[in-house]
Amino acid sequence: MDTCNAVTKFEPSHLASEQLDSFVSSYDTPPIVASRDDSSPDVQKLTLIRGIPGSGKTTFANTLTASVVVEADQYFIDKDGAYQYENHLIKEAHNWCQLETKRLLKAGHNVAVANTFVKNWEMKFYKSLADDMELAFEVIEMTGNYQNVHGVPDAIVKRMASQFESLEVSLSSVRG
Repeated sequence: MDTCNAVTKFEPSHLASEQLDSFVSSYDTPPIVASRDDSSPDVQKLTLIRGIPGSGKTTFANTLTASVVVEADQYFIDKDGAYQYENHLIKEAHNWCQLETKRLLKAGHNVAVANTFVKNWEMKFYKSLADDMELAFEVIEMTGNYQNVHGVPDAIVKRMASQFESLEVSLSSVRG
């Protein structure tokens, strides 16, 4: 197992040229890969995409065509496709996200989880899951500054930014 101790600039070599051009041109600040797995495409992978609301997590996740995207926010999408956030259900939403990730990984899919992951402990379930299943694992930190699509109030975004923890080294190991 290799350990990556440095945060490096994101180099999305897995994106098609036109996707890459479109993605890069839309960002002031490119995302950062906190740990990177450069193994073959045959290796199953779990990718975590972290950042405060409005940093570009969902937009970036949707460019990862080889992965199924899972977000806690999906729990709040009703049968008509409308986003209906309810704060008192946030724990259930994150539990659903973890279970859905595990289900998809067990079915053989690559999975990209795009959540804020403000605190390191919020990523530990996923890291343990990747280790237990002997999967490649990476954490990508989004640093863009855009209008958030879920209408999170500016005061909450600022609070989250002030509480955002640097990635622990223990979360940056990869398999390949």
